[in-house]
Formats: sequence, C-alpha cells, structure tokens
Amino acid sequence: CAFVEVFLFTNEDSRIYNFTVEESLAIISAAPEQWNSFFRLLAETGMRPGALAGLKLDGVDWQEGTIRIDQSVWQGKLQTPKGVKAIRKFAISSELVQRLRAYQRDLGCGTSWA
Repeated sequence: CAFVEVFLFTNEDSRIYNFTVEESLAIISAAPEQWNSFFRLLAETGMRPGALAGLKLDGVDWQEGTIRIDQSVWQGKLQTPKGVKAIRKFAISSELVQRLRAYQRDLGCGTSWA
C-alpha cells in the first residue's frame, strides 16, 4: 500500500476537511481506471488540484521517483506558480511511477496529460 508510514497532519481549522487514509483508499478504489492515477497523486502528495491539472509527464523523474510542480491551472488558464516556494518536487511511490508509465504508454501521450 502506498500509504504505509504516512504522517497525517492535524488540522486546526475546522472549516477544512482532510480525508482519512481509509477514505482516500476508498476513493481511489472506486475511481474509474482513467482517474485512478490522478486520485493517487492527490492522496500521495497533497498537491492542489490546480497543480495536478498543470502537471507534465516530463516533470516525472522516473529513476528518482519524483514529480516536479512548476505550473498550475487557475480558472482554465495555465500559469506559473505565484512564488518560488510553489515550485517544488514531490516524492511518489514506485507503484505510482509504474501507473504513470503505463498511462503514458497506453495513451501514447508523450509528455502531456491531455
């Protein structure tokens, strides 16, 4: 399971809801196959949906098992992050690396998600 030894932050703001590990796994399990990797990315990294929408497969370091965020989508427009801290790299599980490779291969999509 990709969620072994995951540290879940406590949330002091009661207006924000964080899914439990069990809820995250249920969402991933229920997701159609074409959306499975996207939900896994959200769950494993905690990245924002806009950052996920802006991902490029050429941002994946297949050997290192990381994915780089250097753009996002806001109101349907691709943009660079607001600050230097918003450009970052996330570690991803070997299972997710394999899923992303399969996604790229199966769709023949090169370096773009679309």
